[in-house]
This record gives sequence, C-alpha cells and structure tokens, in this order.
Amino acid sequence: MPLPPPPIEPNGPPAFTTWLGFGALTSSDAEGPVGAVSVGARVPFAPIFGLELAVTSSLGWLDVKTEVGDVEVDVEAATLHAVIDPWASAPASVSFGLGGGVAWAAELGQPRPGFANFYDSTVVGLFSARLGAVFRHGHLSFVAFAEPGIMVPAVTLAADGQEVARLGSPWFSAMLGAGFSP
Repeated sequence: MPLPPPPIEPNGPPAFTTWLGFGALTSSDAEGPVGAVSVGARVPFAPIFGLELAVTSSLGWLDVKTEVGDVEVDVEAATLHAVIDPWASAPASVSFGLGGGVAWAAELGQPRPGFANFYDSTVVGLFSARLGAVFRHGHLSFVAFAEPGIMVPAVTLAADGQEVARLGSPWFSAMLGAGFSP
C-alpha cells in the first residue's frame, strides 16, 4: 500500500499574525519608562510586505518632574505601519516598518505651592519606525518589537504660560509577546 503524500507546506507568510505583548514605553522629559501592554495584528498583502495595526496602553503613569511640580502622564496609542519582512514565510523573521497614528495623553499634576493644576488631555499625531522579530512554532508566534517615534505636535506641559516639559520628542516603546498565526 502506498504511503499518503506529505502534507502541503503553506506557501508564503501566514494569513495573519495577532499578538498580545507586554513591555515598556518612555518619552522625552519623563523620569523613566513605565510598563505597557500592546495588542496587534499583521496582515500581509504581498510575500514580503504587510500592514501592522497595534494599540498600546501604558500600565501606569509616566513621571515628569518640573520646577513647578510633578506630573503623571497616561499615554495610549494606535498605530498602523507598512512593514517589509523579507523572511515572512520562514519560522523566524525580522521586519522593518514605517507608519504612524494617534496618541492620547492625559496628565494629573501635583503642583508646588503657588501653582494650580487642572486635569488636561490631548490627542496628537505619532510617527514611528518599528523593528520587529517573529518566531513561529506551529500556530504559536512569539514577537518582539522596538518602536522609536515622535509625537507631532509634542505634548507640552506649561505653567503660567511657560513650557516646563515636552513629551513625545522622542518617544520609545518595546514589547515582548505571544500570539497566533493560522
């Protein structure tokens, strides 16, 4: 009795890859990074080209110290990147993307005596590059991303009409995660 033919190997990259990642983000004038979570998906539209959509949220507040008081800033972002991935069909690949989206920032200040604070939030543009790596084993994917960028316009914090801090000039996030590829 003849053996059945081997299973057909998929031709080309997976139809899509989704992920949930955890990492950190930081910005200019912030004291340091804060934890972040990101959920996203990549959909190829040609063998080495694809689109990546990601939504990222800080899991805490970026600390900003100024001479007029301290400020905590919450950041959320949604981005879309055009991605080049020469090894998209391989079990391991490295990609580069350019794109942008929007970032929402909200601040909560603790003013020094003589100053007042009012809650404020804003939405700005975000332009960024994305360097990614994907390791696939069956339907499971492990992902890593680094994303430097710039907010346009920068998010500014002011006191008495004077700028005391500038966020998003530059911006950086890095994530490690796991996901699914059919």
